Amino acid sequence: MKISKSYSGFSLIEILLVVSILAIISTSVFIWFSNYQRQTEIESASKMIISSLRDAQSRSISGKDFMKWGIFFDGTGNKFILFRDEGGYAGATIKEETYLSSYVEFDSASLSGGCNEIIFEKINGATAQNCTIKIIDKSDNANFSGIIITSSGLISN
Repeated sequence: MKISKSYSGFSLIEILLVVSILAIISTSVFIWFSNYQRQTEIESASKMIISSLRDAQSRSISGKDFMKWGIFFDGTGNKFILFRDEGGYAGATIKEETYLSSYVEFDSASLSGGCNEIIFEKINGATAQNCTIKIIDKSDNANFSGIIITSSGLISN
């Protein structure tokens, strides 16, 4: 008479295989989510800046407080500032400061050449220069969004 043994359960190799597959899937999902979150932060910052630029332009066109209005981009403080122009940002009355997310920053090269201060003219909303402001991912400079401001006052991304 032969007695057969029956084993139930999982072998160590099977368990290690399942754990390895779960680790690979988890890592992939984490990387995808992290990239998605950073791209969302860049898009959100871009929309906030465009909204503030249009607000400053609208205030200038309407002649609010009988002044020109502008935005100052502070690359070192990672913020942008809505101000009432009284001879440039240095002598301006600050109305609103907005800080960027800790994941993004201004590209310092895009702020050079006078593009760190955008002042809109009364009545027509034009500016003195053409600028492209870049918001970049702090961990990946290839991931960015650009905001274009033309001398005629057109704002786009």
